[in-house]
Amino acid sequence: MNLDRIPPQSLEAEQAILGCALYSSNTIPVIAEVLGQSGRAFYRESHKIIWETLYKMWSEDTPIDIVSVNDYMKNSSVLEEVGGIGYIAQLLNHAGTSSSASHYADIIQDRFQRRRMLDVISGLELAIHTDDSPVGELLANADAQLAKLGQDAGVSLGVLDPKQFVVSTYEHILERAQSVQVQGISTGFSDLDYVTGGIEPDALFTIVGDTGGGKTSMKMQIASHIAEHHGPILIVSMEMSARNLGYRFFGNIGRVDTRRIRSGTCDSNDIERIDAAYKKLYELPIYVIADGRKSVSEIESLVRQYKPKGLKAIFVDYVTIMNPDNPRETRVSQVAQLSSGLKNIALRNEIPVITSCQYNRNKLKGQRPELDNIREAASIAHNSDIVAMIWVENPEQLKRDGEGMVKLCIEKARNGGGPDIPLHFNLTHTRFSDVTE
Repeated sequence: MNLDRIPPQSLEAEQAILGCALYSSNTIPVIAEVLGQSGRAFYRESHKIIWETLYKMWSEDTPIDIVSVNDYMKNSSVLEEVGGIGYIAQLLNHAGTSSSASHYADIIQDRFQRRRMLDVISGLELAIHTDDSPVGELLANADAQLAKLGQDAGVSLGVLDPKQFVVSTYEHILERAQSVQVQGISTGFSDLDYVTGGIEPDALFTIVGDTGGGKTSMKMQIASHIAEHHGPILIVSMEMSARNLGYRFFGNIGRVDTRRIRSGTCDSNDIERIDAAYKKLYELPIYVIADGRKSVSEIESLVRQYKPKGLKAIFVDYVTIMNPDNPRETRVSQVAQLSSGLKNIALRNEIPVITSCQYNRNKLKGQRPELDNIREAASIAHNSDIVAMIWVENPEQLKRDGEGMVKLCIEKARNGGGPDIPLHFNLTHTRFSDVTE
């Protein structure tokens, strides 16, 4: 992209801020808070060198004046590159007031970010014309690069000042100690919340079960609870269509046999329950994406799109059928990257990700599950903060009776987990409930 224009810059602000730093070294940490210690935000190369020199002198407690700067730059063999002592002296004539240093720094940072945007856009334009990758990958790459610009708008690397780190942690501990509620996001299952403390904002929560063993049902129940009591949720369904997902929600909340919903054989009592479910679901902020398999980068792109709506949780159904970013890797490597990618989405966005996977063929029916029973176990168990495994001790009896007791085995949690949690499971309504209900 060539518009034959001078890239965004403000030489006046650059001269003014360097003059401020020369006139009063007390402004250097104020400027560095916005621009950092490197001179990359400056447009003119000589200004980059001058700023990095001034910052280095300040960090070494070297006095800053025309004479000392002249000697320091001469010893560093950069004096002539910046225009000599004459140009440095001229900068004092452009110096703004000390109180305006942060204002000039903001201007320089703004112009720097605009130049970076142009670089990204130029690269994207080139990719559009020359890259044969699928358009979905190009869009995901474009979104990721633009999002990174937003994250890098400042110079912070995410490192907290030591005092800020201690104070914020202390205040958070006191706040949690004074609260009698679940500290994380509640799931709607009281014993599960008690054992885990709720779902932390940066957690990857994996639900494991047999095929048709209630994994999706449990996720949908947790999803509707979070949407009702905490706020908006995003569901990325790669196994089930939006319509079938809707059937599940109506059957679960209305306590109606989903088989009758699908076959159109609901009676008057069913319709009454469906009407009640409709009134409840209509008010819930549930966003559903069900248009095929997604990669980690595509899911992160969706999260960035919906995050401004105040997302409280992300549901991915389910991890092992996601599209790998590198299909040439071994299956074990692919699953490791997928589960690690979902964990990173939770970390970067501070929004929990709830996903699911199946047991492997080594698990015997009725046998109490262990982490080794997870398909592609090692990476999923390692990357998950909570692993909840649905244990049906007598699957034949449950299928025959249509309902019965199951247990939720918390094999991994940040606080070490706890005892198995008994739950009632109604196969007809595909609904779990606490045993005390």
